[in-house]
This record gives sequence, structure tokens and C-alpha cells, in this order.
Amino acid sequence: MIKIITDSTSDLPKEIAEELGIIVIPLNVHFGDEVYKDGVDIFPDEFYPRLEKSAELPKTSQPSIGDFINIYKPILDNGDQIISIHVSSKLSGTFNSASQAKSQLDENNSISIIDTKSVSMGVGLISIYAAKLIKSENLSLEEATKKITDIIDKTETIALVETLEFLQKGGRISKAKELIGNLLKVRPILKSEDGIIVQIGRERSRNKGISFLEQSAKTSSPLQYISIMYSTTPDEAQNLADKLRSENITPIIARLGPVIGTYAGPQALAIALISD
Repeated sequence: MIKIITDSTSDLPKEIAEELGIIVIPLNVHFGDEVYKDGVDIFPDEFYPRLEKSAELPKTSQPSIGDFINIYKPILDNGDQIISIHVSSKLSGTFNSASQAKSQLDENNSISIIDTKSVSMGVGLISIYAAKLIKSENLSLEEATKKITDIIDKTETIALVETLEFLQKGGRISKAKELIGNLLKVRPILKSEDGIIVQIGRERSRNKGISFLEQSAKTSSPLQYISIMYSTTPDEAQNLADKLRSENITPIIARLGPVIGTYAGPQALAIALISD
């Protein structure tokens, strides 16, 4: 049997992970000396109010090699194989930790580690695709890995953020870009491209930014999967999901967890999709 593993930056809703048997390994969120495991002992409802009140931005860190070994070893000892699907290696050391754990454990080539070059539900949708694939088709580890890798280029993640402040403080963009955004009072639109976060547009009003997300999704149709992600505005996420629902596809609404929320900040709204 092949087991699917992802990490908490996927923002995969818990009920979907449980239904599909996807194992989620948490990253860490640091408020000063306090360390919390994302989605285990810190959750969005408590995280975002604390983020807004905090004078200093929290830090994040990848799971340790030991964390991965603790997940991988019992699966391998049971005679199963693993496909481990992770956030872009250009944004996090998670892929590297997974790779080092594999090098210590995997004598029989039973672990496949995939760099999605994506983030949030871009990673989550690829994990969903992978879990459904191995349930529906009798594939070898190599065959399944190829099919999953092939959809990476069909996966997009686009986000509307209220400010670049959190990305800048987290070292994900330059101070100059944040200053320009604040001076112009615009809402940046960001996209995951080849594993990094780039700004692809900006809108003066929030409504125009949300319309940009809607049109981006419609332009990418037909779709295999789509997800709407939000940090603190669930009504906006539901409204956008309603506009993008069709006979063939039901958007998955997901909340940006503490690790992604550290950089996206409050009022972030995003889409992730896999085109057909």
C-alpha cells in the first residue's frame, strides 16, 4: 500500500485529510520562546488575533529530520510505501528535512518525495489528487509519482493580500516592495511561480482584487479541482466559492493555517486550482 503524507502548509481541511487517509506533518510556529505545532496545538481562531496584537512577527520552522523519521519508519516497517508531498523547497526547508529522513531510512526505494513548487492548497489539492489516484488505480510507486509530478505544472495558487507587511517581515519579499505597496495603498496580488512568490498585479479596491481571483479561475477552466482559502474573512470565501461552483466542480473552502498566515496576514483571500 502507498501512504500519502503532506505538511501543514497545505492547509488541507482536517476532515478531507481524514477521509482520504492523508497524514499531515506539522510545521512549527514560534512566538518568542514559545513553540507551537501548526494545526496541533495552535489553530487559526487563536492565531490571527495574536498575530494582529503581536509587536513582533512570529517565526516558522520546518519539521525536523527526526519528525519525519517518526512518521516514515512505522509505515516502512509495516511494509508500505510512501509518497511525501511538500511545500516549495524554495520557501521552506521541509522538503530538505524529508529528503534527509529518506536518506537515513529508505534502503529499498520505498519513499518518493515531491516538491510541489507550490504553497497552501496548491499543495493540498495535489495531495488530494494523489490520494484519490492511488485508491482508484493499481499503480507502482514510480508510476504514481510520475502522474502526481505531471500535474504540478497544471497547479496555480493566486492570493490577494491586504498588505505586504507580513511577507516582508518574514523575509519573503523585499522592504522596497512593501514600501511601494503601502505608499500606493494598493492590495497586492501574488502568485506562486516556479516555487517562489511573485507579485503579478495590484488593485486599489478589495472588490476588484476579489474579481481578479474570480476571473483567474474562470480563465483557467476547465478545472479538475479548485479551492478558496481565507485567513479571517469566511463570508468572502463562501461568496467566491458560490460564484465558482458549477455542475462539474465544487470548490473546497480552506482556512489559511498559522504557518501560511504568518506571511499572508489577516484578510488574505486566495485560490488554488488544478486545470484539466
